[in-house]
Amino acid sequence: MKWSLFTLFFIFSCTLLSAQSTWQLKKSSDGIKVYYRDAENSSIKELKIEATFKTALSNLVGFLYQINDYPEWVYSFSDARLEKQVSEKEIYYYGLVDFPWPLWDRDYFAHSTIHQDDKTGKVTITSKAVPDYKPTQKGIVRIKDMNIKWELTPKENGTVKVLYYLKSDPGGDIPAWAINMALDKGPLQTITQLRQLVQQPDKKLAALSFIDDFEGRK
Repeated sequence: MKWSLFTLFFIFSCTLLSAQSTWQLKKSSDGIKVYYRDAENSSIKELKIEATFKTALSNLVGFLYQINDYPEWVYSFSDARLEKQVSEKEIYYYGLVDFPWPLWDRDYFAHSTIHQDDKTGKVTITSKAVPDYKPTQKGIVRIKDMNIKWELTPKENGTVKVLYYLKSDPGGDIPAWAINMALDKGPLQTITQLRQLVQQPDKKLAALSFIDDFEGRK
């Protein structure tokens, strides 16, 4: 009897956990899909965006690693810079986000790594906030909780499947319901602008030596 009760409890717990972590489609427009799901230990939801880019894999990764150019396409970025190049696959960078008045601007320092799967060609870029990397600035709220992940998978037709994940708390006194209402606004515009940018022929970057485009190998 004890074993049966334990088994039932375990199954119920797994089912509940699975239900809590299910992605829900919020909107779909122009080939871009936006998903929300409840986050563990937070009232702020997690975000996933799915899209397809018509570009070479190395070209897209190149844009993601040109940190200083982030204000050109990242929503509300007023400043961005590379802080430290640990290796070609590991960096620290800074971002400053312009928030509408009367809210204070936000900034963050992030540790970012990149990995490419030898079999599938999928590139995974993860960035996590390191709030104590440098002292805070007066009048700017430091983002302490932020996790970003890009999954970039090359496809046979010369496109890249893009999955973007965000789990973040902007800090300050903004209520969770207000954050959740506008959670996808910035990331959705960011993905849209990045897709437009990388698909312009005159914006193509030199191939990155440590990224294999996997052309003709699928």
